[in-house]
Amino acid sequence: MVRHALRLGFTLAELAEILRTRDRGGAPCKRVLEMLEGKLDSLKKHIAELQSMQKYIGQIAGDWRSKLGQTRPGGRADLLHSLLAATGPAATNGKHQPRRGKQR
Repeated sequence: MVRHALRLGFTLAELAEILRTRDRGGAPCKRVLEMLEGKLDSLKKHIAELQSMQKYIGQIAGDWRSKLGQTRPGGRADLLHSLLAATGPAATNGKHQPRRGKQR
């Protein structure tokens, strides 16, 4: 039971709290469900963040592919330097938008 609960994301401290309540004759079932639903919400948010990052990285890969296609053989495309002009998904909800102002 403990091993499976840990795989679901319960911490040892949470399990200790649940088991103490049970051992005292309480019924921690509602609290356990609330904890699990909180973990599910966190997981959904994390998945959304990962999907946003995946989209962002895909956009950058496409931009870099295009830059390399326009760069003479053996020339520098300054791919990593182009990240200075980009904003990440956390600031734009996954939508790539270049910064305004001077580019270096």
